[in-house]
Amino acid sequence: MSEMVAGPAGVALDEDMLSTSGVWQLVVDRAEATPEAEFSVDEHGRRVTFAQLRDLAASYAEGLGARGVRAGDVVSWQLPTTVEAMALAAALSRLGAVQNPIIPALRAPDVEFVARQLGTTLLIVQREHRGFDHAAMAETVKAAVPGLDVLILEEDLSAPLDGGPDARRVPHAPQDADAVSWVFYTSGTTAAPKGVRHSDAGLVAAARTFVTNIEVTAADRCAAFVPVAHVGGIAHMLHALLIGHALIVSAAFDPERNADLLIEEGATLIGSGLPFTNAYLRLAAERGTVPLFPSARATLGGGSGRPHALSAAASAKLGGVGIISGYGMTECPYITWGTPGDTEEQHAAFEGVPGPGGEVRIVGADGRPLARGEVGEIRVRGPQLFHGYVDETLNAGALDDDGFFRSGDLGFLDADGRLCVTGRLKDIIVRKMENISAQEVEAALSTDPAIADVAVIGLPDDESGERVCAVVVPADPGLPPSLASVQAHLRTTSLNIRKFPEQVEIVPTLARNPLGKLVKSDLRRQFLPVGTEPTGASMTALSTPQAERFETIIFEVADHVATITLNRPDRLNSFTETMAREMSQVWARVRDDDDIRVAVLRASGERAFCTGLDIQEGPWWGHLNVWNQVDPGIELGPRHHSVWKPVICAVHGMAAGGAAYFLNQSDIVICSEDATFFDPHANGGMVSALEPIGMLARGVALGEVLRWALLGSDERMTAETALRVGIVTEVTSREELWPRAQALATEIAGRRPEAIQGTVRAIWEALDMTPAMAMRNGLSYTQIGNAGPGRSDARQNKRAPRLR
Repeated sequence: MSEMVAGPAGVALDEDMLSTSGVWQLVVDRAEATPEAEFSVDEHGRRVTFAQLRDLAASYAEGLGARGVRAGDVVSWQLPTTVEAMALAAALSRLGAVQNPIIPALRAPDVEFVARQLGTTLLIVQREHRGFDHAAMAETVKAAVPGLDVLILEEDLSAPLDGGPDARRVPHAPQDADAVSWVFYTSGTTAAPKGVRHSDAGLVAAARTFVTNIEVTAADRCAAFVPVAHVGGIAHMLHALLIGHALIVSAAFDPERNADLLIEEGATLIGSGLPFTNAYLRLAAERGTVPLFPSARATLGGGSGRPHALSAAASAKLGGVGIISGYGMTECPYITWGTPGDTEEQHAAFEGVPGPGGEVRIVGADGRPLARGEVGEIRVRGPQLFHGYVDETLNAGALDDDGFFRSGDLGFLDADGRLCVTGRLKDIIVRKMENISAQEVEAALSTDPAIADVAVIGLPDDESGERVCAVVVPADPGLPPSLASVQAHLRTTSLNIRKFPEQVEIVPTLARNPLGKLVKSDLRRQFLPVGTEPTGASMTALSTPQAERFETIIFEVADHVATITLNRPDRLNSFTETMAREMSQVWARVRDDDDIRVAVLRASGERAFCTGLDIQEGPWWGHLNVWNQVDPGIELGPRHHSVWKPVICAVHGMAAGGAAYFLNQSDIVICSEDATFFDPHANGGMVSALEPIGMLARGVALGEVLRWALLGSDERMTAETALRVGIVTEVTSREELWPRAQALATEIAGRRPEAIQGTVRAIWEALDMTPAMAMRNGLSYTQIGNAGPGRSDARQNKRAPRLR
């Protein structure tokens, strides 16, 4: 039988750890115990003591109380990771409100869903964060949710909340630490978000596990770069309050700047999670500095699987004992953590043991406990266990008869009671009647040096039921792994040959949802063979995009939106004769397929959207008589193919020279903050004419066009300048770029297609006409496009307006 493990052997509770269970009382008690100790330092060098945190939170509480916030009110907030956001959370605790932190990456549809389901009375957002207008989004949500008020905060979060110097004397609501006072939403990959209800006592218990297992002391300095609105972000705040250690915080993650901040501040606990660790390892290699963090005790892990060798690499290159990882979920956070005294193998592959009061059991398919070393479903319970879902219909079956949460994860306990997670019950590929854990195959593939990232999915197969498909991001885009090389590498591992992939697909990146989870359903749809339906473990209720294979681009159609991805990242997505030919085929498909209403144009890779003509291949038209040569942009852009369906262009990184062919013929162009625009023709002693003429036709000012064309690559236009001069209409963060383009396309695709296409055609054709002729042409299009079925009362067919 597998006994239930409860607490790490040999680790005693720190005598300096507070015993308080209520969040506001914890703030007060810590401020009284160590008032001048440092609570946080941020990327701007601002330092806040525990006494200052208490005073700031008290001031916020008075300001919110003056706005009418009372005990029991539901207050949702969407804020970046700052000390002010933490003070706001403490203030809401003082008032006895039920607070709902929302991840900053979520947008209007999800925020509206949350606010409507919870009955939120107040939504608090920062006016703008990382290029996104949260204020406009909040107003949109307000218009859609009855009874919702909105509070817009400036970047420093002070003025609208400042309660004045007497705020500390404001009485606070009586607190029941066991009452539901928090709601976090956890994402699924196919279903609506689930609201998870928590109490102060439960969250503090989770933080206590962290302090106990990792043996945290007041001398520690912990990186806290995960979103504060995540349950793990709140846990960071709480374990700092429990033991009195300092947090190193940043509103946004930038590997270079954040790493320098951790080095300067003497960080002892580096975290938190695989993306951070990989970024720091790359930085250590680039700088040739070992260890990168001289004061580090450990690198914190959790939240996703990791390569077996990662811990040893973290120990050697980042510092400390390697990775100390924890296990949990929104429903039961921080149920286990590793300890500094774990063996190298336990650091590499295990998630530690439960903290005080926590229990883990492994059960078989019949629900009976399994022996140590046997793989089964992981079930957990403890003081941090949630108080049920907001949607009470989801509670049925969430817990077993003994009150353990059914995690849906697979794993085992070793002889010491350490937990190892091996996969997901629902992430199973059924091949020839044998269950194959996708996570087990992913773990083996992650040790292949040719692979930077990987997801394993099951695809329908006529003979075996499902076949194993590895979707791979290559470490070197110029030398992608093949099926043969992948299988050769796996023969050097312990993975059974029956589990080897039978198909390998190369992609530039793996898509994740706003909470960082792989969206495997999208991958299954992308690589589903034409004419087949998903079956077995790969079944999904979502509509299946149609995918067509090309050499230089990726082309998909789903929900009336065609997505075209330039896919030559190793050549900075420069165009060739092959790409021009394939783009011509794609634009013809977009034009002629009535199921397609909008197109999104984007590019793979990290460095560039497009850098014009591939100079290695050179002009493919050079062999023609000079009088027979034509503008290569004719094949690249949609307008020359008479595509009158809207094209949304999403630009990141470099957009150089001939990239303007794509930009100039798109209807809406947006870009990420890292985008730069320049024309290298002048540097090469070449005339720049075709691209800038297209910019003039688009309405960019003459002086800006000439400056762009004449200064070459010596001066690069930033995203902000491109917005100012009219090349783009919106700037977003890099991670928000593709979702934003898809959101615009989806919104337009929901409109009557005859009207949309007529609008696009009338406007573009007007550019080549005199004003009088354009007006007559436009009138004829209204008479053509407005006729027929599908029209509706415009007063009824609208959404709450947003501002930009």
